Amino acid sequence: MNVVRLDAGVVVLVAGEPVTILKCLPNSMIKVLRLKDKLELDIPIDNVVPIPKTDAEGKEIYTQDFASLQKSASVEELKLAEERFILVGRYLSGEVSIDEALESLRLKKSRFFEIVKLYNAEIGAISLLRRNRGRKQGEKRLPEYVEDFLNEVVKRKRSGKKLTFHKAWQEINYSCLEKGVRAPSVGTVTARLKSMNAKKLHALRFGVEAADQLYGARPGHRSTEFPLELVQIDHTLVDIILCDQVTREPIGRPWLTVAIDIHTRVILGYYIGFNAPSAISVACAITHAAFPKREYLKNIGANSELYPFYGVPKIIHMDNAREFRSPNLERACALHGIKVEFRPPGKKHYGGHVERVIGTLMTSHVHFLSGTTFSNVKQRKDYDSEKKSVFSLREFIKWFAGQVAIYHASYHRGLDDTPGDKWISSFTRTDKTLIQPPLLCDSFSFRLDFMPEDVRVISPKGIQFAGKHYWSPALIDFIGIKKAVIKYDPLSLSKIWAKLHGDYIEASFSDLTNPDVTFEEYSLIKKRNLGVKWVSPEKVLEVYKGNEELVRGSEKETRRAKRKKQVEKEYAHHLKDAGFVKVNSSLPERSPVDSPINYSIRPTPFKSEDF
Repeated sequence: MNVVRLDAGVVVLVAGEPVTILKCLPNSMIKVLRLKDKLELDIPIDNVVPIPKTDAEGKEIYTQDFASLQKSASVEELKLAEERFILVGRYLSGEVSIDEALESLRLKKSRFFEIVKLYNAEIGAISLLRRNRGRKQGEKRLPEYVEDFLNEVVKRKRSGKKLTFHKAWQEINYSCLEKGVRAPSVGTVTARLKSMNAKKLHALRFGVEAADQLYGARPGHRSTEFPLELVQIDHTLVDIILCDQVTREPIGRPWLTVAIDIHTRVILGYYIGFNAPSAISVACAITHAAFPKREYLKNIGANSELYPFYGVPKIIHMDNAREFRSPNLERACALHGIKVEFRPPGKKHYGGHVERVIGTLMTSHVHFLSGTTFSNVKQRKDYDSEKKSVFSLREFIKWFAGQVAIYHASYHRGLDDTPGDKWISSFTRTDKTLIQPPLLCDSFSFRLDFMPEDVRVISPKGIQFAGKHYWSPALIDFIGIKKAVIKYDPLSLSKIWAKLHGDYIEASFSDLTNPDVTFEEYSLIKKRNLGVKWVSPEKVLEVYKGNEELVRGSEKETRRAKRKKQVEKEYAHHLKDAGFVKVNSSLPERSPVDSPINYSIRPTPFKSEDF
């Protein structure tokens, strides 16, 4: 069916004059722009005469060229086209002779007949608007063989760095040299690539995933009805270099794991440490989110009244990282009624809420601290982040707690409220009484449920794990069990916990002289022990080279050791601050990395006169 939609930009006829529709108005009226004098008019639809798209022979009457011409033409050019249109019409109808027409238009005969060929009575004066010289918009003038080479370059699969304009020109240039034909210039190839579809060009330059994030569709909106309905968790390497608490020497950048409540945008929980994202990071962030934080804030020296947000989420939304994909995490979530959802691969915008919050914290706050690394080398320029490092991890954790409090009190455009006020109002009844989220009873068991686990046999010697035996008198009644689930802390293997009959039984080293190690250290020791016992002469050179590498990397290894020590020390502080470990204040605090007790020293007999 041949119809014309009265949309903005469509050209129609009104009283024989071509006009462009600007917009539709109520009461069957439209606003139009008359091409003759650029005058805007409001006219009834009844006066509109559509210009057909094709003529009787099926040829297109009103093309895109006419649309661009009418938009760019001046009033003088429109008047000239109208004058020529009238005179050519009179000539074709026999009213004037060729000489009279040439005299009136002041044109040569050859130019006049060119105009006659362009004359179209159905379109009107627009058909005689002067065309711009040169190539038409979008017209390709490259040789066919160059177009073929360019298409090959575009379709070629690459790994690592993506296509750049200069790289594309190089590949086309080599193809032209191979075929013995003339190669185009760099500018020509660049212009041709830039004329491509924006998404396709971005995919070629930066990868399909980057193009999808920038140009991909974002349909739909995930809505929530109440707090704790949906929580997003993600990690980031913080843009700052931290230093040692005592020596003030730079250690490195800490990792931040954040849990965001989507309904209120409240930062429900987080964990900061030097250890890379792992099961321990996820467990600490989830437990930090699930329980009140008054004691935690008090222990780190922050205001304990500015973080009243806690609760167990209904749904946890995460990406596809290995630490999130563990069966142990999914089992722990199922045990506590938490549904796990994963971000579709390559769809980073599904985690947009938590990533935007992290980005805001970095660019608006962390980047103004001394020792920041900024977001990239270009922003950092000549700034020496290590030399400017002044914050220890403990100091940064306290500072970050303050920034979280500021964030919760700041206006959020998406909420039209502050995250803190949105949370409070969500837990306020219609009678203005405040309610609190449900509170878990056993924080210790909840935390252990999210820790890594393994299955072991309980023998008369106890439980063998990580090359050591663990024992507790409480295990006597369970000797002989073949598949006992044990939980362990990857950062401290001095103790494990066996889950038996629904309860956790703590077991320590059977040999109390064993030093505490991390699971990473145990794995490295195990790998070394699996090596060959004797090195053949042919391997001597490799050993020498390995030693040379070791010498050259001494500074890096020293820094790694400092970082490891700081990880263990700060993790112990975290457990104490969070209330998971009770410390007798009357006794000196002992770090998990301190040397074990030397049982070879003879004990001193107790004497009553010592008191």
